[in-house]
Amino acid sequence: MIQEVSAEVYGIAFHSYSFPIKENSQVIGVLVVGKSLHHEYELLEKAATLADSLVQSTKAIDEIANASQF
Repeated sequence: MIQEVSAEVYGIAFHSYSFPIKENSQVIGVLVVGKSLHHEYELLEKAATLADSLVQSTKAIDEIANASQF
């Protein structure tokens, strides 16, 4: 099972990977591994900032193009 755990739970966001440990078709334990989402969230934030900058640049270019037509 894979689940995203929010930062509100343990103070850091991460993906939790759970694997059952079986013996004779019975679950006798579980192995759980966590992987931080810090870099993923950081990248998404930078991508959103870049997208906003591109929108602002496009608007400025459109304004310059429209002003130069008169």
